[in-house]
Amino acid sequence: MQFTWIRALPHLFADDARQRSALVRTVRFFAAMLVLTLVARGASGASLPVVTTAVPSRGTVVQSVTAQGSLAAQPGGVLTAPEGLTVSRVLVQVGQTVAEGDAVAELDEDSVSRALDEAKAEAAQLSAQLSELTATSAPDSGSVNAARLARDQAQENYNAADSSTAQEVAAAQSELDALQSELDSMKADPATTPEALTQQQGLVDAARTALETAQKTRDDTLRSLRQALDSANLSCSQAESAYAAASESARRTAQSNEAEAKSVRLSLETANERVAELEDILNAGCVLKADAAGSVRTLDLTPGAETPSAIAQLTDASAGFVLTAELTEEQAEQLAEGSALTVRQEEKEGKATVASLEKSESGVQLTAYLPADGWKTGAVSISAELSSTTYDMTLPSSALYEDNSGPFVYVIEERSTVLGLQYVLVRTPVTCLENNGTTAAVSSVFAPSAKVVVSATRTLQEGARVRLA
Repeated sequence: MQFTWIRALPHLFADDARQRSALVRTVRFFAAMLVLTLVARGASGASLPVVTTAVPSRGTVVQSVTAQGSLAAQPGGVLTAPEGLTVSRVLVQVGQTVAEGDAVAELDEDSVSRALDEAKAEAAQLSAQLSELTATSAPDSGSVNAARLARDQAQENYNAADSSTAQEVAAAQSELDALQSELDSMKADPATTPEALTQQQGLVDAARTALETAQKTRDDTLRSLRQALDSANLSCSQAESAYAAASESARRTAQSNEAEAKSVRLSLETANERVAELEDILNAGCVLKADAAGSVRTLDLTPGAETPSAIAQLTDASAGFVLTAELTEEQAEQLAEGSALTVRQEEKEGKATVASLEKSESGVQLTAYLPADGWKTGAVSISAELSSTTYDMTLPSSALYEDNSGPFVYVIEERSTVLGLQYVLVRTPVTCLENNGTTAAVSSVFAPSAKVVVSATRTLQEGARVRLA
């Protein structure tokens, strides 16, 4: 638009010299304006923030725990010996490599023999104590069995008397019923004489008396037998209660003895192991032999002194390394024993698994183990991948901004102006799906080819003009 005067030149050149002079002045004016515009544009552009951009792309957001740790050589085995034996001569030194079965020291024979005798005596005493503790002590069941037999006999006597006396009462009743029926018939017969009626009545009365006697005998007999049965039941119940109490007491005693027996059994095993170990040393000419292989790191043997239980600490070049790292409690909560780790040391990278997570003064200590292959004592970095998700639209995390309205990004919009092509910031809201601090997954309305600001030399704001790096 500012150059429309060029199209007017043919008409200007058609005028007189005065018009040509005016044209020259006009051309010079617009040329000066053009120069000033270019200078102003250059000065303005130099003061604009410089930004770098990125185009959203399909990518993966990985969530992980990272930390710094250290590797230390893993200790080897420990050489052991029976305690309290006098050392005559030490046959190894620190730094020396020993194999299992190599001679480590010579021991005083008298001290070995005394220790063996003491160990055998202790084993015999423990064995006798264990036998006493494991012996059964069930209560005597004779009393309860006798009480049960007496109860059963009383019940049998009662049942028998009940049956026999019931039969006797029934027979007496039957006899009375028959005589009474005959008396009733005689009374109905006019031919019956008074003497006959009197005689028959006497028979009926005698039968009624016999029935009453039988019934009373039954009642007295059953009452007596019931008392005897109740007494037998009570005696049986008391005997059974006493037996149950004795059995419970015996059970508790056995339970208590079993707990003690476990301790005695373990002590006996230890004593027997000591006997066997001392016998082996004595049979080997009182020479103490290595029970593990490796390089002697520390040695605790002195001629004339007694042997400790651990006589030497070994290192094993093939044992590998122990990895330790301090984590925050928040980091530790995301891991567990068995979690996979990636370990890096200079150019070397390997895998390990979490062996333990234990609280420490500064947080939580992670421990893992690595083979000896290529690693060395020193610092390492570790990482544990927690999740890995692929999204259609990802950006560097530095592209995200956030205010009271939520997360947003600045998208570059190209605008043509009188000063030329300009780059203007457009604030574009986004939804942050996931962010690991390095890469962010977002969704938004801007085009997949949009240029999104990921860094700037100065603070940005919507509508501001910027320069591309």
